[in-house]
Amino acid sequence: MTTHSKIVLFIGPLPPPSHGFAEINACMLALLEGHGPTRRIDLAPKGATFLHRLASALAKVGAGIFELLRLSTTFENKTLYLPLSGGIRQIFDTCFAVLARLLSWKVFIHHHSFAYINYKPWYSRFFFAVSKNATHIALCECMGLSLEKLYEISSGKITVLSNHAFLSPADVPGARDNHELVLTLGYFSQVSTEKGCFTFIETIEAALKLNLKVRGLIAGPIQGHLVSDFNAALKRCPQITYVGPVYGQDKWDYLKRLDVLLFPSTYINEAEPVAILEASKCGVPTIAIERGCISEIIPANTGFLIAKQENFVNACLNIVVDLSTHPEKVKLNRETTLLNFRKRQASSAKSLEKLINEITAH
Repeated sequence: MTTHSKIVLFIGPLPPPSHGFAEINACMLALLEGHGPTRRIDLAPKGATFLHRLASALAKVGAGIFELLRLSTTFENKTLYLPLSGGIRQIFDTCFAVLARLLSWKVFIHHHSFAYINYKPWYSRFFFAVSKNATHIALCECMGLSLEKLYEISSGKITVLSNHAFLSPADVPGARDNHELVLTLGYFSQVSTEKGCFTFIETIEAALKLNLKVRGLIAGPIQGHLVSDFNAALKRCPQITYVGPVYGQDKWDYLKRLDVLLFPSTYINEAEPVAILEASKCGVPTIAIERGCISEIIPANTGFLIAKQENFVNACLNIVVDLSTHPEKVKLNRETTLLNFRKRQASSAKSLEKLINEITAH
């Protein structure tokens, strides 16, 4: 049997559906494929019903296990790149990690969630027990420190890579000056309760009651069961416009219309939201609840942080009042946001290049 020199196996969810986790996975896969022989197993379940999705997921797990076994017989140097799930699907990831360890694969685990850092579920404890010798890729310093403390991962096994690395600064022009008198506040995420769509609407309504000159723009796909309630909320507030899901150039055109992005998410998996990074790429500062890595991607004068225990509407309203009466602060935050993004992106791009070389070199 002919034995080849090296292979990288990617096992993780890819678009569709399109969301931050899958999009970053797709970017990473493209880079790996550009650097050498790479195989992929897309774990995104497909199907209209729960049973269909479960059957799809199990079939793809079986395919991943088969690939690990098959490639072990034909390649001397083998690397598994595993973007870790945030919830119960870590059980499947554990199967891959255990088998890779038994077959002497080099393993890189990319973390994208704070769900198992905010608390320690049994399946996460088991996963980390069998993967301590892998290289763990954290999104920020606080995530890396948490992994070290909670799961006893050696600091030498942890590398930090921000999602800034996957965004090029050359795609859109820099921040524009806004000469309008109306402050445009944006929502850019899945339209869901945990992502804060109704909190956003409530904030706009509260600002209008104070006679502030604001308007709202909402972009993102709607969860099916919320359509009726969401449409009713929009009907009460005609100063809010829903533009639907935006992709490609439409996404950048939407972001360039904003003065400030509001990010009232209480989503438990929130780590380093790509939406905030994409807004900052356009020079748009963010007002966000302090969760996950968000405090590290919104430094001073690039947005505003609201503590988890605070009431978002009240705290955000105070900020909006200040920005409405001091438009020069909006301009300052926009300029600083863009400069900070370019600096972080350049630094992260170098870290990504180093990491890709580590994954693909044998």
